[in-house]
Amino acid sequence: FIFSNNKRHRLTRHLAFWIVFILIFSIQSFGDPLAGFITKDSLRHVLETDMYFLPFCIFSVYIFSNVLFPVFLKKKKYAAFIGGFLVVAALGMWIDYYATDLYFGNASANALTPGQILMVDYNFVWSASLGGGLALGIKLAKNWYRQQKENLLLTRQKANTELKILKARIHPEVLF
Repeated sequence: FIFSNNKRHRLTRHLAFWIVFILIFSIQSFGDPLAGFITKDSLRHVLETDMYFLPFCIFSVYIFSNVLFPVFLKKKKYAAFIGGFLVVAALGMWIDYYATDLYFGNASANALTPGQILMVDYNFVWSASLGGGLALGIKLAKNWYRQQKENLLLTRQKANTELKILKARIHPEVLF
């Protein structure tokens, strides 16, 4: 199930990943850091936070797993991978900076300073990077598992071929 390429299994894995990720993301967003952590509007705050900041997290996870991994990391282009990571992080800081400004402009009467916006922004970019790293780790484990499976198959084929060669030496009449 975990490493299967069956479409249904892949969809189930993606749904499970996103359910867990959204739960963790929502728990970290529970409460308003300006008004205290648990308030009567906590659920609304969580839903709004998810609406403003989760899209970049989803974007970064798929960029990590479908672009940075196969294009750079799998081909051992580590400097390009780090550069791609930095570009995604910078893009995330830029997008989340405006999302933070927009969110806190709509969510509370207290205006945030640019430093506070950057601090909140850093937290959400960190979450996106963590999600991307987790997805990357799952992808690396999947590739490692497939490689081990392929190595085992090749080892078995080699052993069978060697056994056939040895049998042919014992019974040369097989050749004629």
